[in-house]
Amino acid sequence: MTNKPDRFEDLLKQAFQEDRVLNEDLIETTKDKIQGQNIRPMKTAKRKQPLRWVASIAAGLLLTSVTAYAAIQMLTPSDVVNEFGDGRLAVAFESENAIPINESQTSEGYIFTLMSIVSGEDLTDTPLSMDGELQNDRSYLVLAIEREDGTPMTESTSTFFSSPYVRGMAPWHFNIATGAGGHQETIIDGTLYRLIDMENVEIFANQGVYFGISLGNFSFEAFDFDRESGVITLNPDFNGFAVLFELPLDPALADEARVEEMLANLSTLINDEDACSIGLDFTSEFDGQTPEERGMTFARMTYDEVADFLEARIERDIENGEPQTVIQGARRDREDTLRRMREYDIAFAEVWYDDEAMAISLDFCRR
Repeated sequence: MTNKPDRFEDLLKQAFQEDRVLNEDLIETTKDKIQGQNIRPMKTAKRKQPLRWVASIAAGLLLTSVTAYAAIQMLTPSDVVNEFGDGRLAVAFESENAIPINESQTSEGYIFTLMSIVSGEDLTDTPLSMDGELQNDRSYLVLAIEREDGTPMTESTSTFFSSPYVRGMAPWHFNIATGAGGHQETIIDGTLYRLIDMENVEIFANQGVYFGISLGNFSFEAFDFDRESGVITLNPDFNGFAVLFELPLDPALADEARVEEMLANLSTLINDEDACSIGLDFTSEFDGQTPEERGMTFARMTYDEVADFLEARIERDIENGEPQTVIQGARRDREDTLRRMREYDIAFAEVWYDDEAMAISLDFCRR
C-alpha cells in the first residue's frame, strides 16, 4: 500500500487539535467499560516437567549472551499462551501469520524480551467484549521479563506499563488504554510472561508501530515525541526503566480506512464534554481524607493561572519565614509543573488547596 494520502494526514492532525483529549481518569473509565476488565489475575507456577529447549543450540550460540540465554531458558510463545488456556491462540502463534521477534533490551536491572506477535480475526477462544460487542480483530503479543542478575521474578509487576505506540501520534493520545487493550501475566520458573491483547496494530503498519515498556502507569515521560517527524524515542532523562521496540510489520497490511474510523471514534471520545468533568481521587494526598472533607478550595486553572498561583504560594512561604530548603523545593516543583504543562500540552490543571496543603492534577483535559 502506498504512503497515506494528504487527506489521511489531515485527519491525523484534525483528530488531536481540539482543546480536550483523554486524561488518565478517562482512560480508566474507558477500560472499565471492557467486560471483565481484560486484565486477569496473575498466577505463579513452577513446572514439574523440563522446559522445552530450543532445537538449534548451535545457532543460539551466535547470538548475544542475553539473547542466547533468553532463547535457551524461555518457553515458546505458544507455550505461554497455553498457560492461559487459550488453545486457539496458541495455534495462531505457531502459524505462518505469527511474526517472531525475539529481541531483548535491558533497563534498570531488567531484561525485556519481545517474543512474537500475531494479528487477525477470530484468533482466540476468549474474545474481548466491549459495550456488548465482540472485538474480534486483534493483535496479540507475548512479552517476557527477567531480572538481569538472575533473581527470579516473584511479584506482580503492575508498575510495568506495556503499550503499543504509533509514529505520528503522541503517546498520550494513542496507547493500549485508549485502544481498548489489556494483558494477562504469569510467572513460570522465575520469568514473568505477559500476553498482551490490543487493537489490530497492523492497520498502522505503513506509519510505523512501536511497543514500549516503562515504569508506572501511563508514564509518558519515558518517551520523547517529535511533533515534526512523528518519531517516538526513549527519553534519556527519564528516571526509571524504559525500553522501546519497533514492530516488524509489513506496510502492505496497513488499512487506512480502518485508521480513519478509529481516529473518528477516538476524536468523538476526546471531545466529549463530560470527559473533562470526571472527579479525581486525591485521598492519597491527604491521609485518606477527600479534599471536600478537609474543606479545601477547588480551582480549574490555565497555564498562566497555575504559574501565578504557585508563585503566590512561594511568596507567602517567604513572608512566613519558611526555611530556604522549603522555598527552593517549592520553586523546583513550580518549574517542573509548568514544564510538564508545556511539554504535554495540558490545557488545564485541577487544583485543590487550603492554607496548609495543595494538590495539583496535570492529567486534566490535555489538548
